[in-house]
Amino acid sequence: MGIKQEIHDLPLHWFRLKNIPGIPIELDDLPETAVKLLKREKEMNAAKEGLTNQYTVDGYS
Repeated sequence: MGIKQEIHDLPLHWFRLKNIPGIPIELDDLPETAVKLLKREKEMNAAKEGLTNQYTVDGYS
């Protein structure tokens, strides 16, 4: 057996979402997940900034 890790439910009722089943979250993994999401956001922003070229096809741009 390994180390027991507590899994909590996201309190969706706070957002008036009453007909959605619980979403399990692991609080121990939250900081690592937040860091990874911030890294992905930076990667995505760089890609979005590269989409600045404007093209015209059949007179439409």
